[in-house]
Amino acid sequence: MSDPPPRDGDLAETASWPLMIYLIIIIGVFALGVAARTQASAAPNLQLRPDQDVVVYDRYSKELARFHPEINLIPLTLEEISPILVDAILVALDPDYLAKEQVESWATFAAALTGRMDSVTPSITQRYLRLERGEPDRRTETFKEASQIVSLERAEQRNSILEAYLSSVPLGRNAYGVEAASLAWFGRSAADIEIGQAAYLASRISDSDADSFSVDGRNRVLTALYQAKLITEQELIDERITPIGDLVLPDTSFQVSDLDSDLVPVLAKMYQELSADHDEKDFVTGEFDVRSTIDLEL
Repeated sequence: MSDPPPRDGDLAETASWPLMIYLIIIIGVFALGVAARTQASAAPNLQLRPDQDVVVYDRYSKELARFHPEINLIPLTLEEISPILVDAILVALDPDYLAKEQVESWATFAAALTGRMDSVTPSITQRYLRLERGEPDRRTETFKEASQIVSLERAEQRNSILEAYLSSVPLGRNAYGVEAASLAWFGRSAADIEIGQAAYLASRISDSDADSFSVDGRNRVLTALYQAKLITEQELIDERITPIGDLVLPDTSFQVSDLDSDLVPVLAKMYQELSADHDEKDFVTGEFDVRSTIDLEL
């Protein structure tokens, strides 16, 4: 016995479902786009400035001391950085970053919508955004970051983003960016960095969550450079057996110096309190001056 033919109303209802689903998808995409544009309005400017000293003044604006007179942040272009250092950082983070021409936004937004941004390996663009904003810990912050990634990559060339990142990424010893780090760790400019030193700095970036630098991290970068045919097998062997102590300079912590001996204890205490109360990057790159109540006339 055959089933009765469908009524006209049933046919109309069945035909309307694909249309409704299509409309829901269109509306959702449109809403997502509007929200993305709104959230991305606060994407950072790539312009960086060289750091300045943190200057301490007395109550009458007479200079007492300078904290961190060494240079801790020096903006550079890619042309001013040793090619092997750029290669080492790219193979450690994202070998195809500069080769990609289109913004690959779907995976980022999918992770944002599910609240699982940690399931996606952060891109260099994400890493740059997180230098200022930190890693998102809420769904709204995750979506905002995804929106800003798209906005920034549409507004800027990736080489410009990479330059800004390499000029400001923290690399230990109060150094921000590869130039300041090269001077702090090796006593030379980033333009003169060699293979082992490049692998060392690249591993500090890729293993930034680790408590301390590891030889294994350095060796992973060296292996990646060799596999990418950027160094020879002999260079790989030679650099892997080079002790870390032969690459880096001894650590010398900053000390208050060239001051009246009576002021040193007071300024040393002031230094400790300021470094504890303020963001480290702001403190060591000279984002503020210090006006004290000290009166030298007394």
